[in-house]
Amino acid sequence: MGIVADSVVIAYKSPIVIGKRLMRFAKGGRGTPTEAARMVTEKLELAAISVTSLSSGGSWAGVVKKYRKKVEANARRL
Repeated sequence: MGIVADSVVIAYKSPIVIGKRLMRFAKGGRGTPTEAARMVTEKLELAAISVTSLSSGGSWAGVVKKYRKKVEANARRL
């Protein structure tokens, strides 16, 4: 996929992932703190990877592709 297609997938699936996470948080339970920590850790990890990639000559397309893969993995997992 190209950067545009990856961006469309992210725009479509991100609200789904957010909704699933919010439902999990609202329901509560033992996994809620773990999911919250995982969400924050993923964001920080992807931000660091993106900055490193771009500062070493990587492309925006590569960064967007990584985000798409993470969003799709979360959609499947949740």
